[in-house]
Amino acid sequence: MGGRDSRSKPAHPSLARNF
Repeated sequence: MGGRDSRSKPAHPSLARNF
C-alpha cells in the first residue's frame, strides 16, 4: 500500500518511506 500513492505524492516523507 502506497506504491502508486508515493508516486502521486513524492513530497510526503511518509509515503516515500512506504515506497
